[in-house]
Amino acid sequence: MPPFVGTADERRALAVYLALLGGAHPQSLATEPGVAGADGATFFETNCSMCHGPDGEWPMTARSPRTAGEFYDLLGRLPEVNEMMPPFDGSDAERRAVASHLSAIATGK
Repeated sequence: MPPFVGTADERRALAVYLALLGGAHPQSLATEPGVAGADGATFFETNCSMCHGPDGEWPMTARSPRTAGEFYDLLGRLPEVNEMMPPFDGSDAERRAVASHLSAIATGK
């Protein structure tokens, strides 16, 4: 799949559309991007969970624990790690918060 070339609003609209096609409840998609601030869990739920949540095709699990620093590094180079991933488009505070949240998921904490 080629990298997505649309705007952030177009990316969000496409993600919502695809999530709805996949059976997501419309109220679960009501959060706008950027609202999460530095809340890693909310940012993850809004932007990542459709693919990496418990019901996603590639869920995050405790099978490969990494530190928050390792996740922070990975988030900064997502397309390099996996060409299907879009670049992380949150703020640095959001990136740190998501990295911390992912580390907690990966270590089962």
